[in-house]
Order: sequence, then structure tokens, then C-alpha cells
Amino acid sequence: MTKISGKNVLLAGLSGLMLTASFAPINLDWIAWISLIPLLISLEDKSLSDAFKIGLFVGLFHYLTLIYWIVNVLSRYGNISLILSLAALLLLSFYLALYIAFFAL
Repeated sequence: MTKISGKNVLLAGLSGLMLTASFAPINLDWIAWISLIPLLISLEDKSLSDAFKIGLFVGLFHYLTLIYWIVNVLSRYGNISLILSLAALLLLSFYLALYIAFFAL
């Protein structure tokens, strides 16, 4: 078992970016098939806690870049302050990232 290195963080970020690129507006749908490969490579020989942290990072990176527009919708059409809109985005992204974090175990 090794600790999380910069290479692991880079691979995890790449995986999150590839996942986001497979959705609109970029629509590189073919990349979804290979987007989890960097995540799986970064999970090699990791403890359960490190794997969970890496998966959580991938999920947070993916969902923060995918549903960023929620801040604008909540603040403009929901009349919610910008701070509360950002908090809602962070909470929702964290919740959704848990799915990828548990997958990484």
C-alpha cells in the first residue's frame, strides 16, 4: 500500500475531466468508455481509505465541472444569494461524488 502521490491526483483529475467531457456541451460521448481507466490505474495498490479519497476527488472534480450552472440558476431564478447557491453546489456535488467514491472501493 502506497500513499497518494501527485501522479495519482493527476490521473484522478484526468478521469474526472474525461467524465465531464463525455456530457453536453462538449459531447465526446465515446470518451465515456475509457474515462475510468485513469481512475483504476490510480487505485492500484491503495488502501481502502486512500481509494475512497481518490474516488471522492474524481467525483468532486467531475460534478463541480459538470453542474456549475446550478449556481446561476439558483441565484437568478431562485432568488438565493450567491453564497447559498455555491453552498448548494458544493453539497450536491459532494453527495453525487460519494457514488464514485464508493465505486472506487
